[in-house]
Amino acid sequence: MASGSKGKLHLILFDFSLARIPPDNIRAGTPPYLDPFLKDASRRRWDLHAERFAAAVTLYEMATGTVPKWGDGRSDPALLSCEATIDSALFEPSLREGLSAFFTKALARSVKNRFDTCEEMLKAFSQLFREVERAERSTGAGHAGDWATLPEPISLETPVVFLSFSDRALSALERMDLRTVGDFLGVHIDGLSRIRGGGRQTQKELTQVHRTLAPRFPELHVTGPPQSGDGRCLGPGSGGAER
Repeated sequence: MASGSKGKLHLILFDFSLARIPPDNIRAGTPPYLDPFLKDASRRRWDLHAERFAAAVTLYEMATGTVPKWGDGRSDPALLSCEATIDSALFEPSLREGLSAFFTKALARSVKNRFDTCEEMLKAFSQLFREVERAERSTGAGHAGDWATLPEPISLETPVVFLSFSDRALSALERMDLRTVGDFLGVHIDGLSRIRGGGRQTQKELTQVHRTLAPRFPELHVTGPPQSGDGRCLGPGSGGAER
């Protein structure tokens, strides 16, 4: 990770493992990041399209937690006639349409249907988020509501979707499988500040809401630091949540 000019974290990935491999060795690399369509008669050697293909697979995996597949997911894509299966249900709702179109193009079988340059690919990817942010600013959608006045009645069984979370916070809670207020408050607050896939604003929102809601349920105690990678405390006997 590296810190940018505005204090935002950026992921910088370097991979020189194939730097000394001859460009005509099209078997060198690690599936599924290795472009399977290098075997096409018009290519048959490493090119920049293969580099961008690997980047696209990495982005897809970061966005969904899985890699794209072709057909049954077991056959060599080069032997099939289909395009990649893009599981749009795995994307955040506000980005679903845009990301689906982006990955459909970035992972196309024919390089003629892909992005021509890294700059074009970066511009298209970044534009998706700028458009969503502009839409949220103009409509007020996607932003957290007023937590000063909480809905009544509210209980540990109240679904989190009934509360004034922003769309991004709800998406983060869904990924953590936190469906109710009790589920949410059962997570150690320190874990919410470093949840996977959540930006600083989302992390800040979740921790602030946790502090606001927790006093309403003094019977719910969370003891010890988070024990798992997603910030969730493990069960009783392992330093987890007690109700």
